[in-house]
Amino acid sequence: MKYIIIFLFITSFIVNAQVDTSVYYPMHIGDKWEYWSPSDGYYQVEIIGDTVMPNGKKYFVLTLYDRKYQRVEQNKLVMVYNDSYEDEYIRYDLSGKVGSIWYFFNSDIGFGIYDYGKDDNNLLLENLEWREYREAFIDTTQIPPDTLWNEGVDSYWPRITKGLGVTTYAAGREVLVGAVINGVGYGTLVGIRENNNSIVKDYQLFQNYPNPFNPTTKISYTLPFSSNVVLKIYDILGREIKTLLNKNQNPGKFSITWDGTDNNGEKVKSGIYLIKLYSGKYSSIIKTILLK
Repeated sequence: MKYIIIFLFITSFIVNAQVDTSVYYPMHIGDKWEYWSPSDGYYQVEIIGDTVMPNGKKYFVLTLYDRKYQRVEQNKLVMVYNDSYEDEYIRYDLSGKVGSIWYFFNSDIGFGIYDYGKDDNNLLLENLEWREYREAFIDTTQIPPDTLWNEGVDSYWPRITKGLGVTTYAAGREVLVGAVINGVGYGTLVGIRENNNSIVKDYQLFQNYPNPFNPTTKISYTLPFSSNVVLKIYDILGREIKTLLNKNQNPGKFSITWDGTDNNGEKVKSGIYLIKLYSGKYSSIIKTILLK
């Protein structure tokens, strides 16, 4: 049996300088943001390098399953490179107004600015401007057309605060508690290191990658106990599409690939799908998007 030893080390930063608010979405190699949530504890996002992608543009490389390759254009647009399309798309508009919507390539999937404000609800307790983002759809059956916002809680839709970057995920359930931006520390970081003989302490279903995807995507999860694991795909109406897994597994971290087919081996249509993991009394759902 493998054992994990986890070391926690806490670094507190005392900062006299204010954050640089001339840069809305800071990006430098070595920048690091640490978040805390009641369910998952601490985790970090870090910029570990940069690279030139096939479209000829340079992107920073982040430790994220999705939105891994990012760049900022003219301090106004956060652009993300999508491997499936071999091109970039707008993920966040940093200067738009509430209600602004833009679309993912030629699909009907929209991203938009759901809310805007200025307050001191951040780790620096400074009065800073922010924008919140959601998925959006235009209901053309209404006259005039109506905007429908996806207000569901998941890992995608954040609040971006001027000078700090992403300060909350999951509608405020995951909160920024510390950061290192351009070599300056803010707040408190709790680092987590594991040796190679680690054990998993909690159940967790990670966001699949890539997402959106075509034609395959990787789904990862962790199990703290031996149990029967069921992993299924549902459409947005809750109808079962495919059973990816139904068997006993030992504790550990696992990954499985979905190739966009149903239980009959037929390719499914483009759209939003739900990935649900069951293990004992634990269950978790994430959302994914298949684009063709």
